[in-house]
Amino acid sequence: MAMYQLQGDPFPAESGWDNWIAVADTYNATTLNYGSPTLLTYGPLSTGGNTTVGINLSITGGTSGIDGTVGGSWSYTVPDVVIHNQSNYSQKKFDIWHDFNEMGVSKLDTQEVRPGKISKTAEVSSGSIMYNEVDHYGVRFYKDRTVLPDQLQTCDIDLTVIIYK
Repeated sequence: MAMYQLQGDPFPAESGWDNWIAVADTYNATTLNYGSPTLLTYGPLSTGGNTTVGINLSITGGTSGIDGTVGGSWSYTVPDVVIHNQSNYSQKKFDIWHDFNEMGVSKLDTQEVRPGKISKTAEVSSGSIMYNEVDHYGVRFYKDRTVLPDQLQTCDIDLTVIIYK
């Protein structure tokens, strides 16, 4: 199980050319690779407005070879946002995009999101890659500019998770 926490901090002004910089979007995407990975469940699902997002992920024994219960639940509040769910079970893809209103009343507030997922893989022989995923995180900022045209600027990072047996 993975719970991701991504935070975007706005800036009052980056330079004399900018009035303010707001968080426009955050996104988390995971591509499951080697072994026989399966995306079992994820959250949140699509929603919008000023909302508290509740996530309850769980898989109970007897399902897909898992013994016992794996899971967790948490919530987070996101103001003035539309959540786009672009995840796809058959493509083994977890993809959640929080689209903030960069012109809204909370445009200069720190925005924090916490989506999550549960995935599994089949056991492999010793010395092999058992599980591999690439997690992509991003925050897009909106720059309200005085003289120059307004601009979107993106900050991205990838994290590769590899589990060997």
